[in-house]
Amino acid sequence: MVGAGGIYLEYDNRDVPDTATVVADYNEGCQLLISATMCNDTQLGEMIRGHLATVKFVGGGDYMKGFEVYEQYPQGRPSKAAEKAAEPIYTFANPQQGNATYALYENFLECVRSRNRNTLCPPELGAAAFTTVNMGVLSYRYGKVLFWDNEHRKTTDVDPGWARQWEKRSKERGKPNHIIGWEGGDKGSTLEPPAYQKLEGPWKNGQDPADTGAG
Repeated sequence: MVGAGGIYLEYDNRDVPDTATVVADYNEGCQLLISATMCNDTQLGEMIRGHLATVKFVGGGDYMKGFEVYEQYPQGRPSKAAEKAAEPIYTFANPQQGNATYALYENFLECVRSRNRNTLCPPELGAAAFTTVNMGVLSYRYGKVLFWDNEHRKTTDVDPGWARQWEKRSKERGKPNHIIGWEGGDKGSTLEPPAYQKLEGPWKNGQDPADTGAG
């Protein structure tokens, strides 16, 4: 977890950054990037970039009107510049228009009235979100990278094994992790390099000849 930024413009006795970015890496093999500024009202947009597709949420701010899905073509090499913007392969329009934040408030109050613990934002999700934000703040304040010790439920300063675990899996031709709730198996998450990258020679029966020491 890394928190960066500073007070770059609004010198009005504040101690909260007017520009901030948080980068969070997760054991499941994904990265979260959050960037915000008080100096410009143009939003970066919210999206999920995957290996086979990109989900882009439209509307912005508190008014999420739906999402669009853009297909991704993994080629393993730089692609040519597109002559025009890509068209979504799927579009979802939210039938419930309005302020998303107010909708969450109303859901919470209704759950309180009905004594239903299953809100749209349960305590576990809230704790995970706040932990991410808090670690970003601490990283910015202390000027250091922070890690989360899941066993002891606390932050730590050093995790020398973080980079090594990914390098080890790469050298062992391992498989990627899956996020909680994923039911799609390995489809779309396991890769086979294109022919020009197979420096050890042609693959046989789906096996990399480098695994046998060839080359």
